[in-house]
Amino acid sequence: MRNIKWLVLVAVVLVIVSCGKKRLSPRVQVESDSLIAVAEGAHDPQRMLALIDSLEKVGDVSPVEAAYRRAVVCYDQEQFRQEEAYYRTVVAADIKTESDQRFYYNSVTNLTARLLSKGDYEGALRTTLSALKKMEDSHVTSPHIYAGLYNSVGNCHLNLEQQAEAAANYAKAYAYYQQDVAADTTSSALRSAIVGMCNTAIYYINAKYYAESLPWLDRIEQMLAAYNQKSRHDEVFAGEIGACLDLYRATVYQGLGRTDDAAAAYREFESTDYAQSDLGRLDATDYLVEARRYREAADKLQHLDRLMGEWGMDYSLENIQGYLLPKFRANLGAGRQDSALAVGAQICQVLDSAIRWQKRSDAAELATIYDTQEKERTIAAQEASLGQQRLIAITAVSVLVVLALALFIYFRQRAARQLAAEHAKLLEAYAEVERSNAQLERKNEELTVANARAEESSKMKTNFIKQISHEIRTPLNILSGFTQVLTTPGMTLDEAMRSDINRQVKENTDRITGLVNKMLELSDASSSAVIDRSDLVTAQLIALQAVDDSGVEHQRHVSFTMVAADDVAACPVHTNQRVATRVLALLLDNACKFTRPAEAFHGQGADADTQASVVLHLTDDGRRLLFAVEDTGKGVPPEEAEHIFDEFVQLDEYYDGTGIGLTVARSLARRLGGDVWLDTSYTAGARFVMALPVEK
Repeated sequence: MRNIKWLVLVAVVLVIVSCGKKRLSPRVQVESDSLIAVAEGAHDPQRMLALIDSLEKVGDVSPVEAAYRRAVVCYDQEQFRQEEAYYRTVVAADIKTESDQRFYYNSVTNLTARLLSKGDYEGALRTTLSALKKMEDSHVTSPHIYAGLYNSVGNCHLNLEQQAEAAANYAKAYAYYQQDVAADTTSSALRSAIVGMCNTAIYYINAKYYAESLPWLDRIEQMLAAYNQKSRHDEVFAGEIGACLDLYRATVYQGLGRTDDAAAAYREFESTDYAQSDLGRLDATDYLVEARRYREAADKLQHLDRLMGEWGMDYSLENIQGYLLPKFRANLGAGRQDSALAVGAQICQVLDSAIRWQKRSDAAELATIYDTQEKERTIAAQEASLGQQRLIAITAVSVLVVLALALFIYFRQRAARQLAAEHAKLLEAYAEVERSNAQLERKNEELTVANARAEESSKMKTNFIKQISHEIRTPLNILSGFTQVLTTPGMTLDEAMRSDINRQVKENTDRITGLVNKMLELSDASSSAVIDRSDLVTAQLIALQAVDDSGVEHQRHVSFTMVAADDVAACPVHTNQRVATRVLALLLDNACKFTRPAEAFHGQGADADTQASVVLHLTDDGRRLLFAVEDTGKGVPPEEAEHIFDEFVQLDEYYDGTGIGLTVARSLARRLGGDVWLDTSYTAGARFVMALPVEK
């Protein structure tokens, strides 16, 4: 729900930005704005795009405004790649007017939000810093614009785990909000500042920086009190912000361990009108789950399907993660196993539809992008051809005029030399045309190669989605089977069988959650940002935590041993304990999987008691701590030593898995300053090594 809440705030920010204080003089712009407003009300994207093309062609809207409005249409159609391309067009444009300045600022804000949602934190930071420099070079003085940009910069730093830089930029944004409020006596500046600071508070809360979020909640409360003193203020807006403040405080106090204060703040929230609304009930589930009040959270999510229908929202992959999975966890935590299993069955039912819809949407958007690019290239070629024709015509007319004047003024020999010089120019122009044609042919070849790569990427994504669908459906089927056993009339279960059923329900629930977490980790795998390494821990602590997280000691088919000299086990290392533990746990999970016969995953009679061996060695080479995970499984061919770290790669499709665990492990290790590799000298199975740098 936090994602939805954040997107709502972004939408409010954009509305306020688009209603800023600067306006163009009321000429044809007023008429074009009216036409665009009518087209937006008709909810016809094709009509809207045609209108924008027409207005741009006759000069009623600038190319900057046209690109911005096309991006908005693409967002409404969920064509996010094309939306991002249009925003980049605006950001790269030369801004000359106040109107273009406003659309430029909106585009920077929206592009930053899009890049942050994709996990491209460094790209978002580059975009906002470049926009700040352009505004400063253009001598822009609007505190409203600077507040929004510094807020975006702070969001980027916080996502990159650069907390000090984030705090400094948030402070600059707050100073500009105060300037804007002091300069504007109306309520609009206060409203804009409140929304921007809510955005900051939510970012801190989502990052679990609870203590840092408290001062911002106090500032919002002060601004809201000033807003309520204005004669013309929106009481509905003020009531919703006040209710959200109570809910934010409840979540923050719960995260800080102040459970009594959290409960008191939540009671304040429950007394508001917003808490009784559909959106308020959904927002409340964040705190309720955090406080382990699962039964109340499950009650508030009872009518989720009806709300999704009323809001016109389909169960896409994001909505399954944002709505159905929290509903599943709430019912499971409340002990409502029947409801939890019903939600699990619903997840299984809508997952295939969501995946097919996502594939069709991606394919349609790619087709649109390629079609648009082809049209742009065609138009550019036509314009170039027309320019060449004009140049040739002008040159020919010039030659005729010069020749006529030469025949009239000068004698024949000098006229002949001039004609020869002009002919040489024509030959050079022809040669330039030939060179341009050769360049165009090379561009066409590059496009062909790019299309082939895109098709290959689409095939890999399709196989990955099929595998993920299978991975989720299998544990859900197991849960469904146990439900039938538990609900069969007259069925008597002894304590051992009941304990086994409870164990398998938990294991398969954890398996679904693990798969979703892996998919989220994959979205961050391509990032090159360095992870904070401020934790000072021992090698033994990392190893023991990873062993516990992976459950390798409890696997019946594996005998596990950890080998480490005392000085190595006690060796301290500056790293990120959570991430280092995660990498090692992924390697141990991989060893457990491939030491088990493939038939064990498909019920073909493999002996579950067959003992394999997994050994964890802790050593160092003077510069690095080395965690080597050895197993006696089927092993990896030496020629595949690097290929297995690519996304979605599975050397044996008969084993269950997604093909992303090793990719995530290597990416996280390298961002810690270390690495993960396959030791091809080991032939009794597979040996994967994680290295962490040690500062002497």
